[in-house]
Amino acid sequence: MLVQDTTCLDDGTTQPKPGMGTVKIKVRDESLLHPTVAFTPERINLGVLGMTLWQRPEQPVAQERHRKPIAEKESYRWLQGYQLACEVQQRCPDTLVVSMADREGDIHEWFLDAVRRAPEARAEFIIRAKCNRRIGTGKTPSYLWEERQGASSGLHHG
Repeated sequence: MLVQDTTCLDDGTTQPKPGMGTVKIKVRDESLLHPTVAFTPERINLGVLGMTLWQRPEQPVAQERHRKPIAEKESYRWLQGYQLACEVQQRCPDTLVVSMADREGDIHEWFLDAVRRAPEARAEFIIRAKCNRRIGTGKTPSYLWEERQGASSGLHHG
């Protein structure tokens, strides 16, 4: 299992506020870290295989996000983690390699990347669903959450 997730590293400090005596303002130095950590089926931690570290820009960029290519978006880190899993799969062809992500990793580009790879070059993956994706084709398409509920009443989405 190659598990990936993002965490926030906040190295905040306090500094005196000019002209206000002992009142302090907090200065934030925030970074985001996205590691990929390997585990055996027995839950033994094998270590960090890769990571991405970045800082968000001062000005919000949400309005421009849909115009940017995936490689310029924060969500690209999920693809990088999956690409790393595929490299491990190719180096260890007799091992089942599974990349895991939470709902933030539920991005269309990940699915496209996976289906474009040859089966022997592709790692498996488990992504917690964020969207009720259409999974069937034809006149009456099926959707992920309804299919999962039909397969097992004990599974929940969200």
